[in-house]
Amino acid sequence: MALVLFAPLMVGAHGEAGMTFSETVNGNIIDVDYSEITLETHQQGRFTFDLFLDEERLKPATYTDMWVRIEKIEKDKKATMFAGPIARPEFGGIGFVYIFSEPGTYKLYVRYNDASKQGLYNEVAEASFDLNVMQNAEEGGFNLGSEFMYGVLGGLVIAAIISVPFILKRRKN
Repeated sequence: MALVLFAPLMVGAHGEAGMTFSETVNGNIIDVDYSEITLETHQQGRFTFDLFLDEERLKPATYTDMWVRIEKIEKDKKATMFAGPIARPEFGGIGFVYIFSEPGTYKLYVRYNDASKQGLYNEVAEASFDLNVMQNAEEGGFNLGSEFMYGVLGGLVIAAIISVPFILKRRKN
């Protein structure tokens, strides 16, 4: 039953598994999709951004670019982890891939701009979202990766090659 209640949170706007953050600001609907089901450290995930004029999310709003900032929040201090403008492409989605390096509380700020409007920022809509990033479950323990295993295997092969002449010489005696 609980899975059914949380299913809308796990489905992105494009029908992919993931998370969706949404807020309505001045009649505009800000949608931020994250490609993964959870926010975990050292996990590659894609943020995709959309701005709509209607609840059905069929009419995209007009904007030319956006500003995105990701801050890590620790007690009374904030550290900017990413900040920058993103131009809206002529076709396709707008977004980027991001990897969180540390667990904790983050804040994602999104501001959509329209260069055809007068003003310093030409703001169309702005919102912020709280993100809770968890420690990746695979981290923290001893992990025998493939590089280590190839190294052990290579060492054994080299040891076998070096020892063959000694074994053959011993058999002759």
